[in-house]
Amino acid sequence: MEKIFIYSDKGVGMQSFFCARGCLRGWGNGKYAVKALSAAEVIEGSWVNEEALFVMPGGASTPYSEKLKGEGIKRIRDFVKNGGSYLGICAGAYFGAERTSFNKGMPDEIENECQTGLFKGTASGPVFPPYDPDSNAGCKAVEIDARGTGKFKVFYNGGCSFQADEGFKDYETVAVYSQRDNEIAAVFLPFGAGRVVLSGVHFEFSPGALDMKDAYQAPLRNILIEYENKRISFINEIAAYLRMEGITK
Repeated sequence: MEKIFIYSDKGVGMQSFFCARGCLRGWGNGKYAVKALSAAEVIEGSWVNEEALFVMPGGASTPYSEKLKGEGIKRIRDFVKNGGSYLGICAGAYFGAERTSFNKGMPDEIENECQTGLFKGTASGPVFPPYDPDSNAGCKAVEIDARGTGKFKVFYNGGCSFQADEGFKDYETVAVYSQRDNEIAAVFLPFGAGRVVLSGVHFEFSPGALDMKDAYQAPLRNILIEYENKRISFINEIAAYLRMEGITK
């Protein structure tokens, strides 16, 4: 059975982790074994011989960089370069870029270049401020326009847009933020023999996964239910690019 590993260590948002795990368990009617992977296990490296996909979920990308800098980042880059796939969601998308620019000009500004550099450019956010690291006050249902799927609303909380470095064109824009002058919300790109998907939005959050006891998430459920078929179509496009089977409707 092919394996999907989801990073689970310092910085990972547990709701994003569980939503990603639940989403991925539905791919290919459950044909993939989905397992958690710690920073120490990433660095140790035996996983690269048995994995189909490495997933970096939402949370905070700076702790990812701190835990994985050096050998951990090299393991991930080599895995993808040699034919593996990388899926980065929100913080995992920031981490997949050359550099992060977060809350620029604010007291909590983050400028970080210790990342994987799979996408040669900058992941900038939050696209829809403010972001509150201690609550879900910044979460929203935002509209994206996705290739092959069209416009729909999806869960968002602090995610990025992508700006490619001058001369870097080896990527596909797969979705844009239609409410933000079509800033890039998601990209597909090759890296060596492998493939990469980076998404600033939380497509892994189904309406049923929202916390109905949370004052910020609960009002979004009925909004997102309307777009559930399009969310699944978007997931399936992502899975197909990563050479995997998606969700059967």
